[in-house]
Amino acid sequence: MGDESSTPEVKKPGWFYRNTGNIVNGIILAPFICIFATLIYLADQDVKDTQKKVDAAFNGPELTLKELAQYQGYYAKIQFFRVDLYDRVLELSQSYGDKNPVYVHVSEDVWSCFGGLGSQNQIDVVDLERRIAPRIKEREEAQKERERKDKEHQEALERIRRGESPVDPKSETANSERSEK
Repeated sequence: MGDESSTPEVKKPGWFYRNTGNIVNGIILAPFICIFATLIYLADQDVKDTQKKVDAAFNGPELTLKELAQYQGYYAKIQFFRVDLYDRVLELSQSYGDKNPVYVHVSEDVWSCFGGLGSQNQIDVVDLERRIAPRIKEREEAQKERERKDKEHQEALERIRRGESPVDPKSETANSERSEK
């Protein structure tokens, strides 16, 4: 059994001495952390500002080709960084690095003429009109066909309600069914 009073007592260094390295590192890193946080804040504000403009364009009126002609030669982009995407909203800018782009809501026909997400096309209203005209014509023809079929359907329902044959003897479908027999 040793005498405990024989060993000299070693004094431990103080808190500041033990943590000097951590304190110095914190002082050095603090400005960098502040700068990084400021950059994130500014980027977030820019995204929020862009989102507000996109929302306003989406809720605004649709531009027709005639109204879109004022942006002839502008670059159209359909994907925006960290912004909720809406169909039929274009970002129009005069050059690739333009700081003040315009956001517009376009018709479905115009929207379909622009490439996939991330593409950036220069607007040519004449080309758009050439590409849109057949789509509009096809849609009008399809609408007329739907209306014709709905009308025939309603007429057939009326004949059934009156107790007649559902097929109109004057219609083309009735004549084609008779010729097949």
